Amino acid sequence: MSSADGRSCVSCQTGVDTGTMKCKPCPGGHIQVERDQAGNLLPAVTCLKCAKGTLPDPTGTVCQPCHNYPLLPGFNTSDPCSCVKRSGLCLPVNLEMSDIYLESPSAYNIKFAQLDQVSAFLKEHMTVAAYMCGRHLNSTACNLLGNLCTLTLHSRDHPACLTLSRMVDRNNDQKTRRVPRLFLPGGQSASTLESEDIITMHSLTGRSADKTGTDRLNLTVARYSVNGEFLGLEEVRGNMFHLCNVSNSEADAAWVFGTRYKKTCKLSGLSLWSQDTVMIDLYYPFQDKQKLMTYQIFNLILNNEKNKNGDEKEKKNWELTSRFFLVDSVGGQDGSESRPKYVRYLEHLDIVITLLDTRNLDLKNPYKPGRIHPPLIKLSYKEISLEEALSGKEVLMTFSVNYRMDMHGAEKDVEIAVGVLSALAVLLSAVEAWSWSKRSGKVGVDVKSLVKLIVCTAGNLCHVFLAVIFFTSLYWLIFFKQQSYVHTLLPAPEQEFFIKQYLISAFSLKIVDIAVLILTQVSVDVFLIDWERPPPSSNQSEEDGGKISVWRTYLVANEWNEIQTRRKTKISLQVIFFLILMKVLNLENLATADPHNNLWPQDGVYMAEHSYVCRFALGVSLWSGIAIVQAIFWSGIYSTLVEDKLAQFTDICSLSNISVFVMSHSHFGYYIHGKSAHGTADTNMAGLLDQLQREADDLCGHRGLQAGSDHQTFSMTLPLTLRSYYDKVVTPASKNGRLTGRLTGTVLQNMVHAYTTMNRFLTRFLEHALKDLDFEVREKNFVESALDIEFQENPGEKAVFYTDNGHSFDRLLLYGHEFSLTVFEVLVMSFIDLFVQDFLSASIITYFVSKLVTLVRYTAGRSNLANKTLIDRRFLI
Repeated sequence: MSSADGRSCVSCQTGVDTGTMKCKPCPGGHIQVERDQAGNLLPAVTCLKCAKGTLPDPTGTVCQPCHNYPLLPGFNTSDPCSCVKRSGLCLPVNLEMSDIYLESPSAYNIKFAQLDQVSAFLKEHMTVAAYMCGRHLNSTACNLLGNLCTLTLHSRDHPACLTLSRMVDRNNDQKTRRVPRLFLPGGQSASTLESEDIITMHSLTGRSADKTGTDRLNLTVARYSVNGEFLGLEEVRGNMFHLCNVSNSEADAAWVFGTRYKKTCKLSGLSLWSQDTVMIDLYYPFQDKQKLMTYQIFNLILNNEKNKNGDEKEKKNWELTSRFFLVDSVGGQDGSESRPKYVRYLEHLDIVITLLDTRNLDLKNPYKPGRIHPPLIKLSYKEISLEEALSGKEVLMTFSVNYRMDMHGAEKDVEIAVGVLSALAVLLSAVEAWSWSKRSGKVGVDVKSLVKLIVCTAGNLCHVFLAVIFFTSLYWLIFFKQQSYVHTLLPAPEQEFFIKQYLISAFSLKIVDIAVLILTQVSVDVFLIDWERPPPSSNQSEEDGGKISVWRTYLVANEWNEIQTRRKTKISLQVIFFLILMKVLNLENLATADPHNNLWPQDGVYMAEHSYVCRFALGVSLWSGIAIVQAIFWSGIYSTLVEDKLAQFTDICSLSNISVFVMSHSHFGYYIHGKSAHGTADTNMAGLLDQLQREADDLCGHRGLQAGSDHQTFSMTLPLTLRSYYDKVVTPASKNGRLTGRLTGTVLQNMVHAYTTMNRFLTRFLEHALKDLDFEVREKNFVESALDIEFQENPGEKAVFYTDNGHSFDRLLLYGHEFSLTVFEVLVMSFIDLFVQDFLSASIITYFVSKLVTLVRYTAGRSNLANKTLIDRRFLI
């Protein structure tokens, strides 16, 4: 036959195949050779046996090495490289590895949807990986074994994890680390997470003056294919740990130190089937004495029952692991279909960075600012079935980076501050309750006195709680935003709980305080004293009313009704200015949980979520600031330069010749002296103008209660005789009028008689015309004014009128409780924002709540005024 190059004729040692006209094939394991080593043509084509470890190629002319790894003595070397082939590798028939792994059906199971599912991937690779790692410490096989354990979510009872643990125990080579250590030894979780081995100092962006710190969270990522092949190392950057379609520039904000990052996206469930399964290990590199060190970062899988959903109290019992995946698209395939029945995906990946506590001085290691404990990766997995994916189900994936530090010290400081100030608040409440008891004529401590003490304590404790948490939150807001090296961090959302508790408590206490305030104001006893006398020509008696006009009394009653709900601030302006600052000027962006003060972020720049303590501090600061400015303007500037409604009310009383006698307690009240300096007010326009001109020219007496005095407003303590007479004369008439509803017949006559009798009694009392009942005028000392109390013991039958600043009676109105009402609005706004996280909604709701409080106060106050002054409410407009 012809040679291979067709240029010569050679004979065949094995004979010629007449069908193909070629040499007959050589025996197994042999190749056909027609030339010697020098290239000379042999006399005949001969058969040459291949050496051990080689076999003929498909042409039968070349011996090639056996590629079925491993090449073991007695295996893979006989003709023609025949062996037991598993997963592409030549293995012995008897693996003899009962000391590290025993094959069983359970080794191929992965739990999906609470049921064990056979995994074709584990079935193909489990035994090979165990043998190659256990007997030959092949790094790829050991990583494959670690990947198989990772696919089971690090179930310690699974054969893959058990085998890996045995290999870790046997392999103590700390340098090569051929066997991945996926499990942190038991009992070391707390100490590992509290380690201070990482010495890198972190600063906030652009604020390190000496440039020695880093403002990035430098993590190193080691990637492995699902088959155990090492894919390389790289530094974390951009959109690396989630599948959301986010720009790298926006996603890179996650790695800016101090930025609380969170991104959630919705993906098509079916798209997970096209994702590759890649295993990830995380490390934290740092320099220690010019030597590069790496610290392995461990994971906390929240699906693991041992981890108690991440309960910090069980930290010492946590099972920490390394290596994780974003999507498992191989473990859920059972081999019956081309696609996996289930895909497991990482629903939430949370990187938790814990700052070292800089409050405690450590002489051995004083450079703590900006240093961190080893980061912790919290993982939460879910699975989706192919059936669900085909039906169009979507999945949510969340990636977040959170910073936290030990807040027990801060909580302790808040508790101490609250405790000390609460003691002072209780003491102040006791003084207020004592004052109320004296004014109410209580001889000893009774149930009402105890209730009053509780109410006063509620109001004062509310102010204590609000003040403490506000200044604490303000400290966090200012210090965190302005620090260079990181000394303190904002509380994590779960660490804000104690602030929220105090806020809710303060809000609840303030509701009680405001309710009692309104109830007190709408139950005071008001009597309008008419000083006008019938003209001498009148034949009617004073008791019959003579020709005295009642319209002056109605005028004063209406003016009093109008000022009952007047305040030092306007809620509409409050809300408008607040929203302008927050929404138009974008000051609310100062509440972001990152170190930036970016009011006007550009498109594509990540904005961190808001921290509630920052929102609380910012909201309270701006709302309170606006309220203070309003109060200064309306009560200081406007009332001085334009009009003062309370001073005008006093003037109207004088022009109307009507005094206002109010008893807020049984033995305490307020008096506005409105007796005209001219003796009469029922006059025409010319007469009125003449009276005003005489006053301007100082040609008449003074308006004050005392001769030569201009003091018209007083607080007063009243003797029992006066109170008893009022209850005897006026109270029955007002009750009858309120019960019947219609002022006709006997009811009307009784009311007129009661008014006339009480009016005559009070005018004589104020003119010192009663033999057994008199009063004196004095000033309160400093302590009495500061504590709003009267130290005078039982006054007997003598009343005491205390001069004031001109409008002490504003305590009967909303005007005199501006601070308490502003605090209430602040708490309403903060409480609503706690749940809706929106200043627009919170401020609008606060507006309506404030209007509701005003409406209730107005309606109830108007009804009380009509009943107590014996005036038909139809005349109160």
